[in-house]
Amino acid sequence: MLLGMQPWEHEYKVMGLAPYASSERIDELLPVFEGLLRLGKDGLSFERVGELSMNYCYEVLREGLQARRFDAIAGAVQRFTEDILTDWVRACVKRTGNTHVVCGGGVFMNVKANMLLADLPEVSSIYFMPSASDESLSVGASLYRYYELTGSTDHEASTITNIYWGGDFIDSDVRTVIQTRLNGYDCEILEPGDIDIFLAEELSQDKIYARCTGRMEWGARALGNRSILSSATDAAIVDSINSAIKMRDFWMPFAPSILEESSSLYFDDPKNLNPQFMTMAYRAKPEGYDHLAAASHRRDRTIRPQVVTCLTNPSYHKLLTRFEKLTGRGVILNTSFNLHGHPIVYTPSDALSVFLQSGLENLALGNFVIRKRSR
Repeated sequence: MLLGMQPWEHEYKVMGLAPYASSERIDELLPVFEGLLRLGKDGLSFERVGELSMNYCYEVLREGLQARRFDAIAGAVQRFTEDILTDWVRACVKRTGNTHVVCGGGVFMNVKANMLLADLPEVSSIYFMPSASDESLSVGASLYRYYELTGSTDHEASTITNIYWGGDFIDSDVRTVIQTRLNGYDCEILEPGDIDIFLAEELSQDKIYARCTGRMEWGARALGNRSILSSATDAAIVDSINSAIKMRDFWMPFAPSILEESSSLYFDDPKNLNPQFMTMAYRAKPEGYDHLAAASHRRDRTIRPQVVTCLTNPSYHKLLTRFEKLTGRGVILNTSFNLHGHPIVYTPSDALSVFLQSGLENLALGNFVIRKRSR
């Protein structure tokens, strides 16, 4: 609220704004947050610093932050979050002796904090539940009950290999929607022989495409099946996507989808965490940065990668493989396919609605391509 944003809606924007703050300004404001919450003496619990409930801290925050730079406020709360989480995880590892860490809860959607947790020398491996907020509780509850009933100690069967758990559609569904929704619109409709090869060739020519195909991703991240895609080399394409549909704030970065076989060119993954679900940030390697400049944070050059494997998403992997053969780049820009402030599209009808209401020119819908004709 103090940042002029909508509470319970825009919290995720604060992390993207934080890198623009200077360390000096962050240090000035950090005590405001440290004066509210801290770790307990055991290092495992959280406690209020004073008697003030966090539900009633607005007046204290306003007094401490009013008229201060908005990037400094974002930087301070991000630093506070990082500090308290890293101290907490260190304490958990020390207390348990277990260096393999699994994290769930909405705060672990903070990929920059997750990056620092993964860097901790005390941590051998770390896993962040995809879409770690409340929506993942049902998954944990189901698995807990399953293993309680079976008594099994073999957890391999419950390994999450993908999260394309939403609904699917078939070509006849697309034909029906095209016939009913495109009447009166001047669009070109194509049926390429191989939609993935076709899209790779189009993206290699710096075109922007919305892609709606197969089963929808579960959770908060678009992972190729309900995504807007483009080449990631030219940072100017960010403005093109924003003006066409996303309308994101200038500091909010897009993310890269990276071919598994080429991921070592773009970031180091020394603990082999294999980030397939956009749950972590990494520092982009200088030698590959030009390939993904448009899909990185402009200020600190971090990325939130989706490593695409053939096992996880064969068609998307095929697209990226073909794109790399054409361009020499194993990475494309990926952002969610939705109007600003609205949910990610689900059905073919949703996809066409967003396509027609936005400035997008190209849509890959199942095995069909729909293009708006030049006006």
